[in-house]
Amino acid sequence: MKKFICILMILGPVSLQGARRGAFASLGYDAQALGMGGAFVSVAQTPGASYWNPAGLAWFQKRAITGMFGRLGPFPVFSGYLAVLEGNQGLGGGALTWEYRGIKMYDGEVSMAENAFSYSWGNFMAPNLAVGFRAKALWVSSTFETIDGHAKGFGLDLSALFQPFPNLRLGAMIWDLFSRLKWATGRTEAIPFIYQAGGSFSLLQDQLIVAVEARGEPEDYLTEVRLGTQARVLNLLALRLGYMAKLGNPGTDEADVLTAGVGFLIHRGPAQYNLDYAFLNMSGVLGAMHRISFNILW
Repeated sequence: MKKFICILMILGPVSLQGARRGAFASLGYDAQALGMGGAFVSVAQTPGASYWNPAGLAWFQKRAITGMFGRLGPFPVFSGYLAVLEGNQGLGGGALTWEYRGIKMYDGEVSMAENAFSYSWGNFMAPNLAVGFRAKALWVSSTFETIDGHAKGFGLDLSALFQPFPNLRLGAMIWDLFSRLKWATGRTEAIPFIYQAGGSFSLLQDQLIVAVEARGEPEDYLTEVRLGTQARVLNLLALRLGYMAKLGNPGTDEADVLTAGVGFLIHRGPAQYNLDYAFLNMSGVLGAMHRISFNILW
């Protein structure tokens, strides 16, 4: 029973019937971003922009496939992410994305699955200013007694990215600015939004990046401060460190998080292959978590 309750607490907004978001929902995707402590809204001009800041797709000039799969600590909670990106060809950059979170317990007798299919787009509004959005279709199915069975819905995220100087970026992202779910019982609920904003500074043509960002929710306008850094070595290896400082009440999903990561870059003709790993030192029942993601660019 204790394990069951812990899973409900960390699943996020859908599982808690809109009461609040858990740590799992706020971690996000892409091992590069997670290795930097999730301080990535102002950095995202990579395939990870499809989740972290769609406005960054305006700077993205290639095609790409990116994905990640992981497990939430010791719990039978799994997540997946897959995106196909089309670089900016004068009409803005776009991405089609699939996200998944699911649970299976007691030999499959208790299960839950959350799926989101989305389209992200970003384009320039001025030479150094881009805006973006992500429109999402949401599906939830569950056999948990505390949840109303099945639900369908939609969501909208908005973002902006400003680069006033070549080595300075300022970004902002609002997840679920307007998102709704309608359950099989007829009940409709709003998913609370999360915002994140901050800046990043780079040196030596992005060989070294340092980012500082803040995160908040409707009930608490400042819940986290996120710090992250990345150093590239010979354009073949990337080393990352990050820190998520929780400013809310102490608890299972409110402990500070230390992250680290490494990325490998392989160039083959016009194609580039990236393999990224992130380690997250989650305190309490979550323990250590590991994330692996990939990017294929051409």
